Amino acid sequence: MLGDRIMGALHAFFRTERVWNSPLAVNVEPTTGCGLSCAMCFCKKDQAASRFMEERVFQLIIKKLKPDVVEFSGAGEPFQHPDLAEFIKYADNFSVDSIVQTNLNCGAGPLAAALDAGLAGLKVSVDSADPGRYALIRRKGSLDQVAANLDFIRSRPGPKPRLSLESVLINQNMGDCGGIVDFAHRHGVASVNFHAIQTVGMNEETRKELIDDFNFPGLRLSLAAALARAQDLGVQTNIQKLLDDFNTIVDIYNRNENISRSASCTLPWMHLFVAVDGNVSPCFSLHCHTGVASGNILENSRDQILNGPAIACIRRGFRNKRVAKVCKECNPPQLSSIFFRKD
Repeated sequence: MLGDRIMGALHAFFRTERVWNSPLAVNVEPTTGCGLSCAMCFCKKDQAASRFMEERVFQLIIKKLKPDVVEFSGAGEPFQHPDLAEFIKYADNFSVDSIVQTNLNCGAGPLAAALDAGLAGLKVSVDSADPGRYALIRRKGSLDQVAANLDFIRSRPGPKPRLSLESVLINQNMGDCGGIVDFAHRHGVASVNFHAIQTVGMNEETRKELIDDFNFPGLRLSLAAALARAQDLGVQTNIQKLLDDFNTIVDIYNRNENISRSASCTLPWMHLFVAVDGNVSPCFSLHCHTGVASGNILENSRDQILNGPAIACIRRGFRNKRVAKVCKECNPPQLSSIFFRKD
């Protein structure tokens, strides 16, 4: 709701230790299971034993936290949860929009069920428009399956979910930005977002494969060409913002810690991540790399989760510019992008 959005923005701006607003968005991890083995994934250990969120956990998330939006993401592939459509339908009954962050390598059945349940948005991970290169990055994945599912969505009558392609920038795909824009346009996707890869927790072998000796001038040229292509096709992108703040990508890939950038993070005031077991953290990165939890949705009250000692300490750290290493190497969403988000 607008009131929670305004109040959350004020809390984030003034770096308060307590909040009175409901979170604008809650990321929910429905499962740790995933059928792919992506080159950049740091969740393979969690995926080794597939776990699934219980229905009562998800219902408590909606009832207790009262978010505007739930985004299904986390260590696993959301469409692997057999009851994902029921979760979406339950959220819709409370006027909570559901977004799924997915590799979209699922079958048509789970996808159709989610659409029928009222799915509001899909963020589809596509890191190359070349099927062979895609398979090298999204190992065990099929770009043809992604394309078929996007075409299936486009062919269905009635309202459509908001669609975007999400692509991480690595050595293997830096020249393919324009191709990804073309792929989006060809399959009815209105928006493409490119992202710096999350380097926190990346082992040296993966780093060497994905971003060592990174060709930053080449990436800048590829992004500029993709921007021109997107403007010709009418595809929305975040490329201009990336070009305007290109040094941020350089900092992240070269492990240059930027305390001023990380200290401007808004997530501890306006966002929560709930793991498959109900543990609650300000974001997925803190959950994965520090294990910090502000509570558990099954065990703690709403106020304990939103304003307990752990999350108050995190907010205090941001206010005093003393944050965890995982935060120093992050490129967090800023207040303007959170407050004016469309999803």
